[in-house]
Amino acid sequence: MQIPSLGTSRWPYDSLSSGSSALVHVRPPRRRRVCGGPVEQRYTPRHDLRSQRGGASGGRGESGSPSTGLKREAVTNEAGLYVFNFLPAGQYLVTAELSGFKAVRHENLPLEVGQNLALDVKLEVGQVQETVTVEGAVTLLDRTSAAISTVIQSAHLKELPLAGRHWAGLMLLAPGAINTGDGTHLSTRFAGRARDDNNWTFDGIDATGVKDPRQDSAARLIISSESIAEFRVGSALYSAESGAGAGGQVQLISKTGTNQFHGTVYNFMRNDAFDARPFGTTGALPPFRLNQYGMNVGGPITPQRTFFFVNFEGLRQRQTQSFTRFVPSQAFRASVDSAVAGVIAQYPSGTGPTSDPNIDEWRVQQQFTADEDAPSFRVDHRFSDATSLFGRYNYDNANITNPTDTGFTTNKLRPSNFVLQVQRILSASIVNELKFGYNASLRTELRSGPSDVQISVPGIVALTGPREILEDGRTFSVIDNLGIVRGRHNMKIGGEIRRIFVDIGEGNTTSLSYSSRPNLQANRLESFSIVDFPVVQGRRWWYFGYIQDDIKWRPNLTINAGLRYEYYSVVEEKDGRAKVWRMSCGGFCPQGTSWYQPDKNNFAPRVGFAWSPARFGDATVIRAGFGVFFGPGQNDDVFAPIDNSGSRFTLERATVPALSYPITPFLPLASSIGNSARAVDENRVDQYAEHYSLSIQQALPWRFVTQVGYIGSQGHHMLDRSFVNLIDPATGRRPLANFGRVDIKSSGSSTNFNGLQVSLQRPFSDGLLVGTQYMWSHSFDEGSLGGGESSPPQNVACRHCEYASTNQDIRHTVTTNWVYQLPFGKDRRYQPDGVLGHFLGGWNFSGLLQARTGRPLTISVTRSTADLPDGNNSGQRADIVAGVPPNPENQTPAQWLNLAAFAVPARGTWGNLGRNTFRGPGLFQVDLALQRRLQISGDRNFELRVEAFNAFNQQNLANPNTNISSGPAFGRITGPLNLSYGTGTARQMQFMARFNF
Repeated sequence: MQIPSLGTSRWPYDSLSSGSSALVHVRPPRRRRVCGGPVEQRYTPRHDLRSQRGGASGGRGESGSPSTGLKREAVTNEAGLYVFNFLPAGQYLVTAELSGFKAVRHENLPLEVGQNLALDVKLEVGQVQETVTVEGAVTLLDRTSAAISTVIQSAHLKELPLAGRHWAGLMLLAPGAINTGDGTHLSTRFAGRARDDNNWTFDGIDATGVKDPRQDSAARLIISSESIAEFRVGSALYSAESGAGAGGQVQLISKTGTNQFHGTVYNFMRNDAFDARPFGTTGALPPFRLNQYGMNVGGPITPQRTFFFVNFEGLRQRQTQSFTRFVPSQAFRASVDSAVAGVIAQYPSGTGPTSDPNIDEWRVQQQFTADEDAPSFRVDHRFSDATSLFGRYNYDNANITNPTDTGFTTNKLRPSNFVLQVQRILSASIVNELKFGYNASLRTELRSGPSDVQISVPGIVALTGPREILEDGRTFSVIDNLGIVRGRHNMKIGGEIRRIFVDIGEGNTTSLSYSSRPNLQANRLESFSIVDFPVVQGRRWWYFGYIQDDIKWRPNLTINAGLRYEYYSVVEEKDGRAKVWRMSCGGFCPQGTSWYQPDKNNFAPRVGFAWSPARFGDATVIRAGFGVFFGPGQNDDVFAPIDNSGSRFTLERATVPALSYPITPFLPLASSIGNSARAVDENRVDQYAEHYSLSIQQALPWRFVTQVGYIGSQGHHMLDRSFVNLIDPATGRRPLANFGRVDIKSSGSSTNFNGLQVSLQRPFSDGLLVGTQYMWSHSFDEGSLGGGESSPPQNVACRHCEYASTNQDIRHTVTTNWVYQLPFGKDRRYQPDGVLGHFLGGWNFSGLLQARTGRPLTISVTRSTADLPDGNNSGQRADIVAGVPPNPENQTPAQWLNLAAFAVPARGTWGNLGRNTFRGPGLFQVDLALQRRLQISGDRNFELRVEAFNAFNQQNLANPNTNISSGPAFGRITGPLNLSYGTGTARQMQFMARFNF
């Protein structure tokens, strides 16, 4: 996490940094410059005052927060610098004094999370008692680091139309962000990395989903957007202070109380009466009701010393969703083998025919429900100007039911997060910060359906049955950060010890798979598996350490250098029930065998610079950097020995050609030759990525800043998933006869990414905020992005044959946001009286535009294990038919791809099509909001807002079915990108009422 830091001074050059330290260098008067931008990720402000030729010691600086009474004082050191470390984000008053010169006072300086602020102050000859006051406006130019990041301000959180009221949708405003889906944690990636390479912190404490780094996106109030002050998104090249992931770093900070009591009561409402018809639906509009309501209260417990902030938010959603799926027709049911007739009878009846007489369309409406209640509390206390403490706790009680295939999935989520921080100023140049944290992500998943078993058949909706999954993830953290200033060096040294608990379990489940509808008809079962997975308890340690030095080499040149070390221990099962599987052991190894050797070489150097060439004045900054970034991926990626603690059996047609249903006669055989183990490569190492970039920032009139830059990334030792103990084509047997195919996770893949980024930004000022990001990019991999996103190769002997554009390769993406306050009303430029003022005052207009090109498509085929040389039928691709166009001349949702252009490969061969050779639909959506503030008296006002998500009702479609074994479903798009909330729905209206006091 980064907390802003400020430096205050009364000298010619002043640099303020947030999340770091504030350096001030005193020197003779020259020019005045105000600049600000993202920096490393710590909590030390930096103030730097210096002249062209040297600094002056003996100056005195002071920074203070009028809202809380926080005050820091410092005297410049031998290099003419002073630093304020670990200042919280907020509005600051900064003053600088030097004997023989007039004092300079900067008011209302905004300090953002993880920011370094630099100020050039012109001192005038005179008496210290005389003061020059400057109103604190700061630009977005970043003269302090090479980091690629942005701050999502309170104006973004409060004013932008936010579909689903989930703050994660605003991560897309960061440079390098790619929206591959609905704009949640699940669909946002950065600079070519996987979604589970991202890392989240809340007030500096782990805020991930523990088992998987991403939080569960179905719950929108794990961290309420109303409890967030602001957050920083670091896309790449963040400093050594941040890690635990090679992707984006998302650092949220909570709201705090102040010396004044303030509160808010609000309600957001939706109703289908105001919505457009979803794609593919007919008849009456599906019912939709949503209420998201809550309150905030904050203020002093003891003025100037102790403050509190409380938030409560609740959500109630009832939404009927429409689906088009495919089921066996009556003719097909009448023709099946009698042994499976009872299974087929559990499929729902069709509602209409298709072009295939064996398949009917099944149009159904099912209800999505969501209930959440989320409280949050924070208390801050300052014992003295040198010692302060704060604690914060938040909790979410969520129950969410989703329609899935022929049944429903109910998730009961109970996440919580706690932090206690103590900060101590040890001397004028040394500040220490100690944190204790707890993060919990508790989930119980209950699945229901018409069948006792799970059944999958290409081209037919999956038949679901009862299933229970438990995930209980918890982390305990101790973090210490030390800020030290020596001459021109602003150093941060720190570390973290994190203890991780992951308890997982799964009830007894039986799954059947048929490779085609004719095989279902004839009861030729392709495979069956039985899983009985008791609750097991994984435990591991993570250790992090870093040193970061930001060197003010010259007044216009800052050099960033850092080194980070990360150690991820091997997982242990609390009761010793894990079983390691290896080919060299002939199966399960003796108890106590090491899962793999921990990687002790995770040293991650990072270096960068920010340079403002003198010939361009203060309007241009050139930034470049290189860094190495390690990450653990998913905890689940190395859990294979724990997965083996239960019983897993699988039989396949390649091993038992007579396989059929019912499976009871085959159970003894399954227990003897069908042991289905999982393995982790004993030689695996931790994945890492190298990031490098070069960018130019340019200040423009009216406080706009543009940036053009290149960013590149290479991933090494990425997670890959494959299989061992496959059938030897020469003998027709498996090397270990009592085991079936074994899933193994290793670290042999690589990725690369190249992107061109262009942005135009204007911070919120004078009633206007504007931000636009454009990126062209291309990324390649061998079937693995890292962080849990890995698909097995169709030929396990040739992983490099999978090299192609990544599954998330999106060539063009654009995001634009704006907030505009009409200049009429209280606290605005014009304050007309009477009727004119009543009608013109208090209006805001805001919006969010998102656009991207389509995602890659891989044409797959479902094949029998008996048709493949090694018996592996996962990840199989089709053949391309020469001379037949794969895309129809008139491409429509009903026919996005041409089935005639593809064929099933010949027996004993693999498909000749590569991965990701075609593209799905793109995305274009504009969200708009119009708001009116009605002043009551004093600080009391009433706000009304109407929001339109996908205001122009652009049809945003999901990807088509790409399995050629799916019959009439192939190439067809049956629904929108998103059904319930977020990006990609049909137009939805939302209304807000808010009372502020």
